[in-house]
Amino acid sequence: MRFGYVGMVALLFVCATPVYAGSDNGVNSAAAKDEPASIRTLFDAASKAAFYANDAYHAQRMHQLFDRLKATGVVDTGRGADVYRSYIAAEEFAAARAFAARNPSLALTPLPDIHSQEARGGLQEWRIAPADGALSSAPFLLPPGPFMMVAASNHCHFSLDSMRALEGTAYLATLAPRTKWLLRISRDTDFREIGQWNQSYPDFPLSVVRHATNWKQIDSWDTPTFYFFHNARLVYKFAGWPKEGNFAELQRGMAAAHFVDAAP
Repeated sequence: MRFGYVGMVALLFVCATPVYAGSDNGVNSAAAKDEPASIRTLFDAASKAAFYANDAYHAQRMHQLFDRLKATGVVDTGRGADVYRSYIAAEEFAAARAFAARNPSLALTPLPDIHSQEARGGLQEWRIAPADGALSSAPFLLPPGPFMMVAASNHCHFSLDSMRALEGTAYLATLAPRTKWLLRISRDTDFREIGQWNQSYPDFPLSVVRHATNWKQIDSWDTPTFYFFHNARLVYKFAGWPKEGNFAELQRGMAAAHFVDAAP
């Protein structure tokens, strides 16, 4: 995934630029001018910030600017789709549905059914039905003993390389029952696709995290990043899976977490 040091620098740069700084004023200024070019510039600045932040604030700014652009007679389907996907990335599903309903000409892919329970602190994930991609929220507790969590993505070739390298190995036999592959929702997330992925690759099911900021144990969503725990305490971490593999780091993490048969 893209949000690390570079992403933070980019976000700070975007929010500090004169065109976007004080975004409320920026929105009102663009509205007063009703100039499509100015509105697009402000929209694109908000979009860049939303891409890295995955938050409701910037998605709402994009929505406001899209509406101002629409008021000038310009219906920008690409930017409209970005508003919709940014709401989804921020887990503002009701807002995403409302936006799609108000803009039927955009022909946005409908969200699947979502059954959520009120989050009461702690870690939560979205479980995805394989048939239709329907989402249901569920709590997650780090279990006692050794456990591995991996920030991963089915659209990240480094993540896929790590999965291919582990497939059919003694490492996987040891790790699979005590591993969770974590996917942070982004603009690119397709829940139906994830449901199909989990059916096709049962050794590497992706768990979609709910409210990623609550997952304090995961301090980087760069993919892949491997986190090793023992009795719910982080004991080792490494990032990346180069072309030649990263089995030495994997062994170190397994040993630190007290996995049985850490070295096949």
